Amino acid sequence: MTEKSTPTPLFSAQFMGAVMWALFGTLLLNAVFIFGRPFWDLESHVSSWQEALKYTTRALMLSLPTFIMAGAIFDLATFFHRCDSGERFTARNIETLKSAGQALFWVTLISALFAPTVIAWIDGETRSLVWRTNDLTLGIGAMGIGVFGFANVLSDAVDLQTENDEFV
Repeated sequence: MTEKSTPTPLFSAQFMGAVMWALFGTLLLNAVFIFGRPFWDLESHVSSWQEALKYTTRALMLSLPTFIMAGAIFDLATFFHRCDSGERFTARNIETLKSAGQALFWVTLISALFAPTVIAWIDGETRSLVWRTNDLTLGIGAMGIGVFGFANVLSDAVDLQTENDEFV
C-alpha cells in the first residue's frame, strides 16, 4: 500500500510569515516617512518652539496609526513563524493573536477619532471631538474585533487540548 502525501497548502505558515515580515517592513518605512515628511520644510515655516511642537504633534498623530498597524503585523509575523516551527495551539499564540486584534481596533479608534481631533485642535478648527472615518478604517476595526474573537475561541480549544493532554 502506498502512502498518500498530503498536499502543501497554498498559503502555508511559512509563506504567510514571509508576507507578514514584508508588510511589517513596508509599514514601518511608511510610518517613518509619514512622521518625517512635515520636517522637510520645517525651517521655512517655524518661527518659534510652539510651531515646532505643532509640527511634531501633527506628525505623530498622522503616523501613530501606521506605527500601531506595524506592531499588529509584527505580532502576526511572529505568530506565523511560531506556527511554522510547530508551535500551533499554545497560550502564547493566543495572546499574540489577541494583541494583534487589539492593535487593529486601536488603529481604527486613533485614526478615526483621536488623531483628527488632536489635529483639529492644533489647527484651531474646533474644540470638539472630530470623527473622520471611511470603510477601510471601519474594516480594520472589524478585522481587529474578528481576530480578537477568533483568539478567544481558540483559547477555549487550547484549554481543552491542555486538559486532554493532562488526562492522558
